[in-house]
Amino acid sequence: MGKRRWTTPEQRAWLEELIPDFVQAQQDKSVRSFLDDTYAKWHKEWPTPPPAAEEVRRTKGNAEKMLTISRKAEESVRTNKSSIVIRLPGHSSA
Repeated sequence: MGKRRWTTPEQRAWLEELIPDFVQAQQDKSVRSFLDDTYAKWHKEWPTPPPAAEEVRRTKGNAEKMLTISRKAEESVRTNKSSIVIRLPGHSSA
């Protein structure tokens, strides 16, 4: 059995279409900008769903607290300035 993907087939196809642009961003040393733009487009296409019942239960029914936690986590990922390494099959990072 293969490894379960975190994307749907539609999302994966959408991301794969961006590979040439990503490779160009690597060459241009503009990966951060590329990822910021990609992140915004991703969330426009696939907005973050509301919290699941289990997530709300863990916050003692406080859906607003759960949304705040989710938004902070997303913002942390989007604004993280640490190094990002994405390796694509068949492409060198030279």
